[in-house]
Amino acid sequence: MTITPDPIAPIAAAAVEHMNSDHADAVLAYARGLAGIAWAKQALITRLEAGGIEIQVSGDKRTTSVLIPFEPPLTHPEQLRPALIALAQKARHHLEARAQVESPVPIRNAELPHLLLNAIANRRSFALQDLTAEPIAREAVTLMREAANWAPSHG
Repeated sequence: MTITPDPIAPIAAAAVEHMNSDHADAVLAYARGLAGIAWAKQALITRLEAGGIEIQVSGDKRTTSVLIPFEPPLTHPEQLRPALIALAQKARHHLEARAQVESPVPIRNAELPHLLLNAIANRRSFALQDLTAEPIAREAVTLMREAANWAPSHG
């Protein structure tokens, strides 16, 4: 049986130190954007190898570790920097897509209950064949999803 050494091992310790000291924002973005740990306040790389990055995440009186894989695994040390940059870009893209929207300011208007009742009373379902191929603007979909998040629920 032959054991293949990790190709990243010669530079791993230096890369971990560099990322944790100079790119803490990117490491935190990995935790929030790629691992989905929204409560993360601090993240440190604890291990780096060809298969991925292990990150210790803390915040809100919690701590956990998570593995962010390299896809595909790295085969040469020169691949590390571009892989870390690509992960940071991907993490930031995910975070931008999930940007938190603050609760809307309540509107006080005597006419609004009547408008709401009218909208509910006139709502109609439709069949799938009534749909068109016309695209819906991303902003409209985002607004509809946000409205759904604020809609009352059984909870």
